[in-house]
Formats: sequence, C-alpha cells, structure tokens
Amino acid sequence: MKKHITLFSKTLVRTELVSMTDVGLLRRHAHLASSAFTEENRLFEEFKGALTENYVVQSLAGIPESGCYYWSKSPYEVGFVIQHDNDVIPIEVKAGQNFKSTSIKNYMQQYEEQTKLCVRLSLRNLSLDGKVLNVPLYLADELERLIAFAMANL
Repeated sequence: MKKHITLFSKTLVRTELVSMTDVGLLRRHAHLASSAFTEENRLFEEFKGALTENYVVQSLAGIPESGCYYWSKSPYEVGFVIQHDNDVIPIEVKAGQNFKSTSIKNYMQQYEEQTKLCVRLSLRNLSLDGKVLNVPLYLADELERLIAFAMANL
C-alpha cells in the first residue's frame, strides 16, 4: 500500500526503500570487504551512494511521524522529503564533498515560496547558507533537532 502526501498541489509518493538495519549488514550483503570503507578504491566508489543513503534511512527512521517521501521531476530527484511540523523539508544526500546540488536547486526554484528550508547531508561542515542547512553525515541522527534550530533562526 503506497501512501501519498500532497505538496503544493503535487503528489509525493512514500519511499518504498529496501534497506538494511545496519550499514555493515548492507556491506556484507553486497560482498564488500570491510577495507572498502577505509580505502578509496573502485568498489567503494561504486557503492558509496547506496551505503550513504542506507545510513540516512536509518537516521530518518528515528524521526517520529516525519514520513519518508521522495520528489522527482526528470532528470532531477530529491531522495528524501520529510514533514517537520507543518513544513515539508527536502533532503539531499551526497556521499562526497564536491557536488553541484542541481536537484535541490531545481526543487527550491520550483517551490521557492513554500520551501522554508532544504537540507543537504554530506561530508561538508555544519552550516546554514540561506535556506540550505548543510549537515555532516555524522550528525544525521541529530537532524530533527538541527532542523528545528535552523527553522527558528531563519
């Protein structure tokens, strides 16, 4: 059964992700050696996006009643869209530091007036750049608290 929410007259579909309860289990299931996390090799490059998103799914599961949706408008896709109080917050996940964030920029342009805050989870430092809250991946479990703080300081 798919659940939907309506966002600015558009329907978002609840994400039906197959994820492991632990990134280590996913690594094992993908037959990756544990050294793949510490070495910058081809295998880690190939799987780092999936491993990073799996890690974020685990963190989002701890936010009560947030839901977990996605938004896409080809060729753009925002991997996670959650509800925080009465606001819809798009979340983009990047496994590295160098990125252009074209999907989140497109989302913000399309829903500029309705979007109070966007979140980018990556290896970058914690910062609030206008409407974009940059959160380092290691703080993903604190996302609910960080979003509340950022919303109060906009």
